[in-house]
Amino acid sequence: MLFVIIFLVAIELNLYLFTNSKLVSFLITIAINFISFFLYKAKIMTFIFYFSTPELAIDFAQRMLLMIILITFLGFNMVKLSLRKDL
Repeated sequence: MLFVIIFLVAIELNLYLFTNSKLVSFLITIAINFISFFLYKAKIMTFIFYFSTPELAIDFAQRMLLMIILITFLGFNMVKLSLRKDL
């Protein structure tokens, strides 16, 4: 679950990097989370909740590896954002 939260924060920070609007990036991220949750409750697997419901141990390892790669990629953008002087 921690990886999902980090992933959503990374998405929000990257949206802020591209839009320069805190409100827009927050609302889009919350909308992504709400839509993913409601689809998950309707038994439709979504991208975010795909990582939190493994069926086998090998599925868990593969999904965590994919999530770590995504977070690392988005983490570089977060560092880039934090090093900007105009914030």
